[in-house]
Amino acid sequence: MTENSADSTADLTDAQEGNHADELAVVEHEGILMAVGPGRSVQRFMESIDAGEAASNSMSPAALRTVSAVAGLASAAQESSGAWVKLTPESTARFRQLSATNRPKDGLFSGVIRGEKGRIDQHARFHLPKSGSVNPLMLANVTTIAASFAAAAAEEEMRDLLAGIDRKLDALIADRRSEVIGATRGVTEVMDEAFTHYQHAGEVGETAWSKVQSVQPQVLGTWHRGLDQLKTQMDKVQAARPIDRDDELRRLNDDVLTLWLPVLGQCLVTLTRFRVLEQARVDQVELHLSESHRVLSEERHHALLEGLKTTVQSLLTGASTALDVPNRVRVAHPLQVAKMHDAAASVRTQSLDFAERVD
Repeated sequence: MTENSADSTADLTDAQEGNHADELAVVEHEGILMAVGPGRSVQRFMESIDAGEAASNSMSPAALRTVSAVAGLASAAQESSGAWVKLTPESTARFRQLSATNRPKDGLFSGVIRGEKGRIDQHARFHLPKSGSVNPLMLANVTTIAASFAAAAAEEEMRDLLAGIDRKLDALIADRRSEVIGATRGVTEVMDEAFTHYQHAGEVGETAWSKVQSVQPQVLGTWHRGLDQLKTQMDKVQAARPIDRDDELRRLNDDVLTLWLPVLGQCLVTLTRFRVLEQARVDQVELHLSESHRVLSEERHHALLEGLKTTVQSLLTGASTALDVPNRVRVAHPLQVAKMHDAAASVRTQSLDFAERVD
């Protein structure tokens, strides 16, 4: 973690009431901001950076202990509460404004938290840990915890898409495609159980890790099968005669995308969770390999996302080029061409919506 994306603690003193100072541990990593301390101070801090409903993103006892330990406030962890938020550009700017009010060379900086009508509610003083002062295991743990919160935020953004799996199950129950949904659900339950335990306990047990490892190849298989299905159907659209593209586009839209986009979304959530659990396990049993494994894991994840983006882009491009039909076809079959335009527009809409959720 760099100083600009820093672990920091804040010594907060109520300027109006003259109460004793509250200490607030604030850790930011990869766009995830975590705050631990007295509940009222955590809430006011989150409100001060316009974090919206961030206070509802509570933290487990294990996460509280880790963030507090990194900040040097381990003794207060049991009496503290915590919240986390995925920073938006706006809340990032507010946090930077708060923390950069006064930052001398020694690494300390201070700011104010304002209450109603702009009055100064609290003075804030942040302290960055000195190099080498934080246990390497704690640093690895807090990084992995931040990644778990990022995974939860990504899953929330895809909630509507993932609900499509439940909506489609009844319609597909007599179809062999229901096997895909059934397998996806089974793997999801295994990963949910392990991930929830990790969030509460702060560690990945040997039994849970064995289960998670056993289902990961199945998730990857479903992932690549989904990408292949999307590509194959788009190839059929491209290869069809102009007069037949209407049927192939509707098949792509109604059968392939409505099944495989939600399944791919769930696979992405599951693979992201696996990545978090795998890193946590490495942190536990092979700490000396933690950083190198983190880099390798990020490269693998990036490759998965690039493959997905390439496939989605091919859907967008294919939907557009499929409408390139000769004028004689437009004149002879105006209704079919109109239906083709509607199907292509739906393909683009579904693809763009999916791309926005996974970006």
